[in-house]
Amino acid sequence: TQVRKMFKALGAKPMNRVNVRAQNEVMTKARTKSIRAVSKSEKLPQKFIRYRFDGQGNKKADRAKLKKGNVRNLTSVLTVYMRGLPVGAVAGAQTKQGVKAKGGRLYKGAFKATTAAGQGVVLKRRSKKRTPTMMPKIGLREQLQKQFERNILSRQAQREYQRIYSRLGQLELNRIITR
Repeated sequence: TQVRKMFKALGAKPMNRVNVRAQNEVMTKARTKSIRAVSKSEKLPQKFIRYRFDGQGNKKADRAKLKKGNVRNLTSVLTVYMRGLPVGAVAGAQTKQGVKAKGGRLYKGAFKATTAAGQGVVLKRRSKKRTPTMMPKIGLREQLQKQFERNILSRQAQREYQRIYSRLGQLELNRIITR
């Protein structure tokens, strides 16, 4: 409350700066907590939920992209890019029944194959015919979005925001006073 009174006397810009910094910190922590929770519930390594990989196993991009706010644009946006995790990324051994994958999954009737580019993939037939195949995927999008909403809208996140806001507010005031 004292911090807010002092900021009102100074103007909107320092208050906006503190507000955005606190908001960005809370969003970053919520993203991390969400990825950890989904990873634990699905029994998958965090790196597969956090990043997309190309065929050779190199990091391609983030699955959960956080566009941080700034003084001109006070909103931060968290976007989930996920069409499902390809089973080939977490596949283990091929058995007589199908393909085993991390997290205790078994895809019956699936098989491992190598594409023309040398990329290892897991395929499954859609019908009895030879050609129509599909790449099975592990759906994580809805679960990740629900977890983000739960972590961002919780009371704990509100308390965290207030704590960070007061800490950053004090730092900003000290910076202004020492000028």
